[in-house]
Amino acid sequence: MYGDWQLIYEGTDLRFGTREHNVEFVKLTVSGDVYRTDDSQLPRQDGTAFGQDFIESGQLAIAVKIDFTTYPAGPDECARLAWAARQAFERGWRADPVRRTPGAVCELVMGGEQAIEGRPRGVSWNDDHQGVGLITGSALFVPAGTGVFDMSDGGGWHTQTVGLVPPQTGGLKAPLKAPLSTSVESSRARPFTVAGDVPAWPIITVKGPLGSGAQVELTSRWRMPLNRSLGAFDVVEIDTRPGHRGMTLNGRAANVLTSGAVQLADAAMAPGPQELALRGTSLEGTATASVRWRTTKESI
Repeated sequence: MYGDWQLIYEGTDLRFGTREHNVEFVKLTVSGDVYRTDDSQLPRQDGTAFGQDFIESGQLAIAVKIDFTTYPAGPDECARLAWAARQAFERGWRADPVRRTPGAVCELVMGGEQAIEGRPRGVSWNDDHQGVGLITGSALFVPAGTGVFDMSDGGGWHTQTVGLVPPQTGGLKAPLKAPLSTSVESSRARPFTVAGDVPAWPIITVKGPLGSGAQVELTSRWRMPLNRSLGAFDVVEIDTRPGHRGMTLNGRAANVLTSGAVQLADAAMAPGPQELALRGTSLEGTATASVRWRTTKESI
């Protein structure tokens, strides 16, 4: 993890890590996980009745260094450059748009190899040698969960898309029964594999045109029936990721699922073979559904 490090959030991509950056990565210290339990003591006897355990990921302490001691300038200029780099890093690490928004998270990319989501929680500095252009610090980061994204394969993102078989039209046969229709429901499924060792949280995108009653399905896992029809230019996005969960229609927040749909908190995709299906009616037959996800590992 000695390549480029990035703290990414809305409007900001704070890069550091290698000697090409003003702020260099020195080392990473990861605190142990903290367990919360709902255990209870057995009444009037020895022992403990164990409940459910919950894990809070330990914080990351990232040791960094700002070193202008070999810069070809006088001590005053080296000191000024080091202080400017310190201020710029601290301003980016403070992540004002994120810390002021409940539920919002940043993404920390570690050396281009893996990434986690969470929040930065300040930097402690040692300015004893700032006068000669050397400052060291420790930047704290609190993960939102225990999962770690694998960035080694295509930036960590994977996509599978499925379309609809064009519906049958015409060919009406007697006896005719109301209501009459010239299209029938069709479906198509696409297999794919989720790598990693823990479930991945998908982003589902559905593009019209689709008649009412359509649904996206992870075969034998979960289903998401839509509560409306979609026009030719309508796009639904369903984000199941913790910290991002929500639904949009054409970029605006909207409830697009029926009450019988899987809860977003239960829509993870387990590692291993999967199959995505789109079921519904579409006169043009051009509707599509896609899932986008990241390979997720259990820990750093």
